[in-house]
Amino acid sequence: MTARPVSPETPPVFDLRSLRGSALDEFGRHFESEGYCLLSGLQDAVTDLYRPVLMRNTGLSRAELETLLEPDAKDLVLPVELRQKLSRVVTPDDLADSLVANLRPMLARLLGPMVHLSRDFHTQFKCGATGRVGYGGYDSKQGFMEVHGAYQLHQDFTGASIPTSPAAVILWTGLNECPDWPVRIYPRSHRLGLLCRKFVSVDHAGLSQFGEPMEIQARPGTGVIFNSLLLHGTGTAGPGRRVSCDIRFFPSCPYLQSPIRSLVESPGAFIEERMASETGETLRAPLLENLAVAGQLGDNVAAAPYSILNWANYLNDVCNGDPDRASLHISRFTNSEAGLDSAETYIEQFHGRPMQPATVARIRNLIGSPKAVAVGTT
Repeated sequence: MTARPVSPETPPVFDLRSLRGSALDEFGRHFESEGYCLLSGLQDAVTDLYRPVLMRNTGLSRAELETLLEPDAKDLVLPVELRQKLSRVVTPDDLADSLVANLRPMLARLLGPMVHLSRDFHTQFKCGATGRVGYGGYDSKQGFMEVHGAYQLHQDFTGASIPTSPAAVILWTGLNECPDWPVRIYPRSHRLGLLCRKFVSVDHAGLSQFGEPMEIQARPGTGVIFNSLLLHGTGTAGPGRRVSCDIRFFPSCPYLQSPIRSLVESPGAFIEERMASETGETLRAPLLENLAVAGQLGDNVAAAPYSILNWANYLNDVCNGDPDRASLHISRFTNSEAGLDSAETYIEQFHGRPMQPATVARIRNLIGSPKAVAVGTT
């Protein structure tokens, strides 16, 4: 994997096939600190799983798909019908089951005992044909050109159309090898709270306060997994076509209708064990969110301004306390100094949105709190 680091120190690359024991502990520490981890060993477990799905979705043969993956392809811009099929590919159950099975230890360390997968995943053939794009280009009005356009900077949690979880993670994997249009990330920006509702220009004057970014080039079998608060987008331009897939994994989230998959036999016992040993806020956050939805968190936890733990407190007040005061936690989560939007922007975006009763019931049954009452579902 090729990555341009923030400092002279080369960031570690974690081999998925070796993520257990002390290696998994080191992985968790790096993710907690930096908000991302570079990964190798993804070819069989992840990368190769996308190809048959893309072939079924597009009707392309394997040879035709391989032609599309060429970084120096003559025709960089794909036909509109093909762009439409590739823009949002439904995550089939067989792909979801395989990804969960292959990534189980890593997902449990990052998200806790349960997981939702995004209902679709993005296949991107970045070539800069549309310049820089923001949210909302996967539609007919724009010719589904977001498949090609380079992303401006954004946070996935704040850019979503519904509340999800700031503890969610995104797994980005290269499908071809290309030095152009890498993923650009700002390490440690996940600690800064809610920064931007809208996408931000990659040359915005205020970015210097976040330090130097790092760029991760596409290469099959490698990728990066990062927190949904990490500021990221598409990096340095070039003449080639970079092809990648990205999919999102959420901890148990009361706003989602998608199925919850249990990663462990006893979710309640797993949370208790991890809470006793996990000290980092980023990795404690999904555990606390689970407890809040299950009615087992009790009093709100201490959470500094911008801390990810403010979201667990928000869920706790919505579900078990005083929904009217819950918005105060969104205000504390908002970075009014380094960020670009006011707390009112995020309160309007998140507060008062309905939870899914069936999802809440499923979370509580798995954790062991079936009789708790969720105010937020009414």
